[in-house]
Amino acid sequence: MTRTRGMAVLAAVAIACVCAFGAPGRADAHGVGGTKPRNYRTQVLPGSPGIPGVTVRSIDLGDRLELTNRSAATITVLGYEGEPYLRIGPDGTFENVRSPATAINKTVTPTGPPPATADPAAAPEWHKVSDAPVARWHDHRAHWLGGEPAVVRNEPNQRHVVMRWNVPLLRDGAPAPAIEGTVTWIPPTSPWPWVLGALAMTVTLTILVRTRVWRAAWMVALVGIAASEIAAMIGTFQFSTASFVQRGFANVYNFAGLVLAIATLAVVARKTRSGATPMVLVTGLVVFVGTGIPGFIELSASELPTSLPTAIGRMLVMSALGLGLGLAVGAAQFLREPGTSALAPATTAPRTAPTEEESCPSAEVSPPSPSA
Repeated sequence: MTRTRGMAVLAAVAIACVCAFGAPGRADAHGVGGTKPRNYRTQVLPGSPGIPGVTVRSIDLGDRLELTNRSAATITVLGYEGEPYLRIGPDGTFENVRSPATAINKTVTPTGPPPATADPAAAPEWHKVSDAPVARWHDHRAHWLGGEPAVVRNEPNQRHVVMRWNVPLLRDGAPAPAIEGTVTWIPPTSPWPWVLGALAMTVTLTILVRTRVWRAAWMVALVGIAASEIAAMIGTFQFSTASFVQRGFANVYNFAGLVLAIATLAVVARKTRSGATPMVLVTGLVVFVGTGIPGFIELSASELPTSLPTAIGRMLVMSALGLGLGLAVGAAQFLREPGTSALAPATTAPRTAPTEEESCPSAEVSPPSPSA
């Protein structure tokens, strides 16, 4: 292997390690942060809360609730200890910085007690967060926090309502109907059809790159990866209600895969197979480790963080796994130095110059005949 190719392999391994360990969780939506696939569905009961002009829905797979107030009244969301937490009205949306819920709801999983400044008995200190009468917040009362429920362990292949929840409200300072909803266990599906599809892609691509159509095979695979990464990003951006920056971070590995696929496509189009091998290897590893492996959970999870149909979302993950691994394995076949055989020839000792006896063998001498 040449020094250049050796450096390419080391770079590929380094990039793969960064993709594998650089983002916390790695069970998320293909990037840093983002909504995670799951098997629990959070729903707001139809018609809840039953206040004219007020609508509530579950967003981001139950990670947050969204309350929109189109009425002239002021709606107050109460916190975990009955204290005013959010205020939504014609003058906008406000958050009570003294409410313990303000600190607790900043993370999906509670990480500790609220700060000392949080006091549910203190007079509210309202901080304006939006001019629009729309509030979006994470509420620990509206999603499943415990381990696997007993009913799910006993019948994992059946749907089960595992929790009924409610969030109390005030309307112009007076008690109002609460937001009510449920959390339902939705059984996962088998990932094996998609895994077999990914393996078929890998095997097919690995075989084709050893034939005369190697260039076309790599180019088709790279176009497929680029299209898959674009579709995955569109689905995530349309689905999520997070900020543009947050959605960008959640799709950082998809974007990296897209950029690499386009760059590698140009390399494959103008270079020899041997010359394109290092770039193809790096791209394959980044796609497989960066977007394929983290998305593996989406092959079975019932709730996916995408606006695309579930089958399409699983197909995109299958493509990242199959095509990414196919590029990496196929390229690895051609990492040896050009012009050498795959098997090293047997080493033989150099032949020394022939000795005088070897070059001029002695003539056979006949014994002297006896004298007459």
